Amino acid sequence: FIDLDGNLLQKYNLSIKTPFKTLDVQTNNLGIVELENVVGGVYYVHFFWKRIIGISLSVDVTNKGLHVVNVPLKTFTLIVKPEFSSTLPKDIEVSIFYKKDGVLIESLTSKDERPEIGVELYQFPIGSEYYVRVRWGNKILSSKRIEVYNNTKVVEIFIPLFDITFQVTDMNDVGLTNASVKVSSPDGFFRHLWTNTEGECKLVHVTEGEYRILIEWKDIQVCSETLRVGRDENRTKIKIRVPVYDLHLEVVGWFNFPLENVQLNAVLILNNVKMKEFNGTSLKGGDIILTKIPLPKGSSLRIILSYKGKTLSDIIVPISKNGIIEKRYFMDVFMDLPWYALSLIETIILFVILVSGLLIAIVAYRKISYKRDISRIFDEKTVESIKAKKTYELEELEYKGFRGFYRHLKDFLEELVHHKKEDENEDLEIFQ
Repeated sequence: FIDLDGNLLQKYNLSIKTPFKTLDVQTNNLGIVELENVVGGVYYVHFFWKRIIGISLSVDVTNKGLHVVNVPLKTFTLIVKPEFSSTLPKDIEVSIFYKKDGVLIESLTSKDERPEIGVELYQFPIGSEYYVRVRWGNKILSSKRIEVYNNTKVVEIFIPLFDITFQVTDMNDVGLTNASVKVSSPDGFFRHLWTNTEGECKLVHVTEGEYRILIEWKDIQVCSETLRVGRDENRTKIKIRVPVYDLHLEVVGWFNFPLENVQLNAVLILNNVKMKEFNGTSLKGGDIILTKIPLPKGSSLRIILSYKGKTLSDIIVPISKNGIIEKRYFMDVFMDLPWYALSLIETIILFVILVSGLLIAIVAYRKISYKRDISRIFDEKTVESIKAKKTYELEELEYKGFRGFYRHLKDFLEELVHHKKEDENEDLEIFQ
């Protein structure tokens, strides 16, 4: 007894009905059954393949010797491959049934990850209906009907497994490194991935269905959406653009003079809750650059600029479409001192104070100088008597300008001259 591929049927239990009786026999290792003391005629052979399928044959015995019986059994290879993935995961279970929901014929489970699973199915009856079921965990990936014919050698089954590459970019289409990508499905599937330097991460062995994608950048959720994976979508690479911006600020004072070392404090506000802080310092040209700032929908950025005692605040709402938020800020800095920045009003006040102080110093100096010169000419007693009389006029001198000072000084000198004439009767014509 041999099959359609020329292989021997070894150790098969057969029932052979001769013209006189029925014999229960078994083939040996050479697939041979020896019958003795038989007569010619038609012999009927019947057996159950794997105790499932009954096979009946007839053999016309006309003479002694070897009769070759061809049995309609076929050996073929069953190959299970992923359709859109490079490998199959481990613990894939492949089961072969006789008819749908029928008797289990054979089953195997992969122990490691591999490109495909191949199994040789030895001496299967042709013309019968078989079903191949592929299961992974609690999910049936495929249940397919196959048929075996005389020329069948290989049967391939492709199961819908997908490898999907996610690329996470900012609003400038630049990949985000170390972005958190969480993928989940209603049936309990969950994966937590991190993007590489190109902003990419790969999810392997994904089955058909809907998946929820959550993306976080700097601990801020910037994306939440649902994607469907399947043959119709035919997705192998999915690009996701998230609201992450670059912030370019320019800080200037009066006459567009750039301010260096301005301190920036930026607070991300989402639903009236403080989420995260970002800090920066202006460069020599007055520029402050913050890159990759997450600004999800409904959020805003509260800006506080500090420079040598001066502060300026603003609220930024992300409305830029090109991924760069550019703003220019004016700070009331008119005079930039090493330790303090003066506004225009403060500069004017300082100037008035300095000028007033200078005038007071000049007046005081002239007053002291004239007093010193007069005391050298006149005796102290005369000067004191005149000063006592002129107390009121001298006090008013503090509130009057230079003209009043010179007028009182002239009167003071004239009175000194008058007293000098009376007391000493000297000629003061030269002095006058």
